[in-house]
Amino acid sequence: MTQQKEGRAERRREILLYLLFGVLTTLVSKAVQFAVLAFGEYVLGIADTKPVYHAVRGVALVLQWIAGVLFAFFTNRKFVFNAAQKGRGIFVRQLAAFTSSRLFTLGLEAAVNYGIVALCHALGYTPFFVWKIEVDADVLAVCGAAVIVVITNYFLSKFWVFRKKERPAEAGADEGTVDENAKPAGEQSENDPPA
Repeated sequence: MTQQKEGRAERRREILLYLLFGVLTTLVSKAVQFAVLAFGEYVLGIADTKPVYHAVRGVALVLQWIAGVLFAFFTNRKFVFNAAQKGRGIFVRQLAAFTSSRLFTLGLEAAVNYGIVALCHALGYTPFFVWKIEVDADVLAVCGAAVIVVITNYFLSKFWVFRKKERPAEAGADEGTVDENAKPAGEQSENDPPA
């Protein structure tokens, strides 16, 4: 297989794994959210009609986000981008960069949601139905923001968080080979201008 075909196959594999682990991340984060809500309701006896239930919802949302970010970090690091390098410093840098990128896209998601809803209202958007589901401004905003966030997260992860450093072998020189025309340090060839 040519190097170009191998590169395309690797990109496809990477994108498919990224999407697969994205779905699994959503399942993990929602499971944590529902577990916290169930714990609040059934173990602590906090009904959703009590004002303190909003605090339980807040805790559930925060824990859901943390669980999703951690699950996505470890799966993307090991399986998607193959960036599980040894060293505590590398790990901490990657985790900090990943968390920062997810905080950025959390803000981006909120801004896009608000922007799409505001634009729909300004343009007089009329909702329509698809299989008995009303597609209103909120649905458009959630779907639009999700697409933008997934794409942004992928590129931030690939080119910032888990970027691969270029090695001399990848830059064109094969490891283990010697340039026969290379001269020892300090030696001049007949074609070099005088120093």
